[in-house]
Amino acid sequence: MKLLEAIKVIMEGKEIKGKNKILRDSERG
Repeated sequence: MKLLEAIKVIMEGKEIKGKNKILRDSERG
């Protein structure tokens, strides 16, 4: 297991969740 690769995947996942949350918030107005 490569730690740096795991961290990169986790950070990308957090970024995607953050974007999805922003999209949902903007849809609600």
